Amino acid sequence: MLRASVRANLIQPSVFTIFVFRNTMKMKPLFICYPRCSTCQKALKWLQERGIEVEVRDIVQQNPSEAELEEWIDRSGLAVNRFFNTSGLRYKALNLKEKVRTASREELIRVLSTDGMLVKRPLLIASDKILVGFREPEWAAALSEKR
Repeated sequence: MLRASVRANLIQPSVFTIFVFRNTMKMKPLFICYPRCSTCQKALKWLQERGIEVEVRDIVQQNPSEAELEEWIDRSGLAVNRFFNTSGLRYKALNLKEKVRTASREELIRVLSTDGMLVKRPLLIASDKILVGFREPEWAAALSEKR
């Protein structure tokens, strides 16, 4: 028969076991991009050079849903207009400049969810932060905290 102290160790996980389990359960950040975009390519290369593994998602093949956009906008703390690709051809063709100023948040999220080319990219969706557009100093500061 096992002694009480040995049985207790078999039932209760050690601090080391809990630490290893939590660290192996971390999800890779989601990198949303348009593969032909030079800024997206530059950002992905930057991440790879720093050994940051990401799950890559093509924004045209799998456009963000309204629910995803709403969550990401809320978590980012940014205004919804910061998620628009204002230099994009579709943004200009749809004459969205005025609409972005006057439409409700819900309407803007709905518009963003209709076409991945309207969304500012790249997006980096991590468990604790959302980065919109690639600005190297901002990404370096945000991601250095995680390492």
